Amino acid sequence: MSNIESSGKHQTESRKISRREFLVVGGAAGLTLGFALEFGTRRAAAQMAGIAGPPAATQVNTWLKITNSGAITLTIGSSEMGQGSFSGLAQILAEDLMVDYNAIQTVQGVPATAAPAIGNSIGTYGSLVIQTNYWTMRQAGAAAREMLVSAAMNIIGDQTRANYTVSNAVITYTPTGTNITYALMAAAASQLPVPANPPLIPDSQFRYIGTTVNPSVPT
Repeated sequence: MSNIESSGKHQTESRKISRREFLVVGGAAGLTLGFALEFGTRRAAAQMAGIAGPPAATQVNTWLKITNSGAITLTIGSSEMGQGSFSGLAQILAEDLMVDYNAIQTVQGVPATAAPAIGNSIGTYGSLVIQTNYWTMRQAGAAAREMLVSAAMNIIGDQTRANYTVSNAVITYTPTGTNITYALMAAAASQLPVPANPPLIPDSQFRYIGTTVNPSVPT
């Protein structure tokens, strides 16, 4: 079982994430957001199936993909050896992405052949994966969520963010009650810039952090 505690006891303070720390892969298939997690004392480069590898000088080992069919995949460049890192990272992501934890499929990354200077090994680092990546994973989920909401705002034509709510991968335009799924907005969201400082949900709204869930098994 995986039990992820709130940030106060084990995590460093949240920081702003630069747009340069994310790699957006656009396309008709949906939204793919690549970013780097810290594994141990170095970053390991990993690549996702179908992605040739990160551009030069871009450190990417983790991929969040939301397809136009609604599938949500988290590809991680750390190995899962029963320590619960895949489950923990999926729990953290689910909070700010505002999706059901069980909707996230975790996938084992494979060593990248590009950018060997970054490091191509995929290792196991116990609880360090959770402790060192809490804020980055939260901000990645929040960034993807806000890109999807921005895409919906462009479709609706109302740019007032307060008029939109999100729950379980559905964006609701509250003035009319119109519901728009992440799946419908994924491709359009991939064409938008990554927000540098997306708002995180308050601790009082946590559904998974601080709880025990069934372990997420990588494929």
